[in-house]
Amino acid sequence: DIAGALWHLLKHTSGGIFNVTDDLPAPPQDVVTYAAGLMGVTPPPEIPFETAQLSPMARSFYGENKRVANTAIKAAGYRFRFPDYRRAFDHMWVLGNWRDGEARSPMKRS
Repeated sequence: DIAGALWHLLKHTSGGIFNVTDDLPAPPQDVVTYAAGLMGVTPPPEIPFETAQLSPMARSFYGENKRVANTAIKAAGYRFRFPDYRRAFDHMWVLGNWRDGEARSPMKRS
């Protein structure tokens, strides 16, 4: 959807600021838990924000709770192929084409 949104904006708008975000705001742990459920694995343990080892930039990013709206990009005529992360993950799971990538996570696979 990100690439599709960019392509749409290149062809159909004359500028502006657009948020490319889905319709289901969720904290990161909910997204990870959903993905783990699809894979049939236990999600990694949550680490309290106060004790997490984060770079200053990551701490700043995760320390703020801001929500953005995708109203402008929808008004510009773009229609999301996957309007929320669950539909996107479900689609990727059915296709199975995400499994062949190189593992980049420090979590051990079971």
